[in-house]
Amino acid sequence: MTDTVAAILGPLKRDIEEINRTLAQRYMNGEGHVANILKHILSGGKKIRAALVLLVARMFARPLQPFYDLAAAVELLHAASLIHDDVVDGSHVRRGDTSIHERWSTEIAVLAGDFLFAEAVSILSRLSRPRLLDVATRAISDICSGEIHELLMDRRAFLSRSAYIQNITAKTASLFGAAVRMSGLLAEITNERVAYLQAYGSAFGTAFQIMDDVMDIVSDETHMGKPTGSDLAGGVVTLPVILHIEQHGMDAHLDAVLNGDRSPEHVQAVLEAIRSSGMIDLAIREAGEYVRRATDALTALPACRERQIMHDLAHGIMVLHD
Repeated sequence: MTDTVAAILGPLKRDIEEINRTLAQRYMNGEGHVANILKHILSGGKKIRAALVLLVARMFARPLQPFYDLAAAVELLHAASLIHDDVVDGSHVRRGDTSIHERWSTEIAVLAGDFLFAEAVSILSRLSRPRLLDVATRAISDICSGEIHELLMDRRAFLSRSAYIQNITAKTASLFGAAVRMSGLLAEITNERVAYLQAYGSAFGTAFQIMDDVMDIVSDETHMGKPTGSDLAGGVVTLPVILHIEQHGMDAHLDAVLNGDRSPEHVQAVLEAIRSSGMIDLAIREAGEYVRRATDALTALPACRERQIMHDLAHGIMVLHD
């Protein structure tokens, strides 16, 4: 997925470099602990959400500078959500490197995430578009409420497709939808077109998360930047697991994992069962349905190079191996 997405975003290379420069100048070029922590979390990633912001700006031929600021704010929101998500899930690795809370501490990670949320809101406020703040804070609320809901609910309560989709809509798709919605608002296009952009972003984000969950089961640590099966090892129930239960029921290994016994023996047995059961293909088919919804939404937007890139990007996330 990573190489395919990078190739599709090739025409935006200079835009992404500009976003990286903006982030570096504001947060990563300083001295001291804060700069070191921010450099650790902000220097990586594919910048897909930021790229979508710039694609909208270019689609409607708008001056780019305010959109670079918006894209930087979106990346800060995303980075903050990753830090907090790693704390909640107890993840040891992020993008092939030690997670913030492992390298420093849980307290530092929580404060770093809060700092990034605050900085993103500060950038948005300077763009003098109150509706941008409304959209961003709604996305932050959705992400946090999704995390809280997942923490307080018993893992078995998530063993349905509807609960899973609701959860990833809050935790992942909401920010994709917010990114393109804010870009449309900043571009001052019609409300109807803004709605189509958000529909694209939300469906894209849902497909993206499903494929990320598939990759966690079938890919290797080199591609993922984290150990294979880390979701299951952390007790996170994803779509391939749900589909496997629907088709084959509960076995002793999966029952043990869902009850807190996440030994390598149980986790590996569940992973092998899912890989051999055909449920990966079903999960990919489900992601493909959301890709179709995303590309359908694009047909209401101007036909141009940027729309084609957004179309190709939606299909590009379906690629398992590059």
